[in-house]
Amino acid sequence: MIRLLIYAALLTFFADMLRKAWMVRADSLVLPIAAAVIVFLVLTVRRCRFLYRRLRRNRIAFIRPRGEFPPQRKHDVR
Repeated sequence: MIRLLIYAALLTFFADMLRKAWMVRADSLVLPIAAAVIVFLVLTVRRCRFLYRRLRRNRIAFIRPRGEFPPQRKHDVR
């Protein structure tokens, strides 16, 4: 969770820098800052998906079937 907060903070910081560089037409800074923004955006989305999957998996770990368990197939013993 801390990693997600750090990625989001860095994404916000670099996105603001990108906006300011775009406004003052600092073309030599726009591409490197845009690359950093894309990297932090990807890291943030990957971490969010990981944490969401982990939370969902723990909520529905096992669902007991109604009644009794279905019969299992008999395997040939050779």
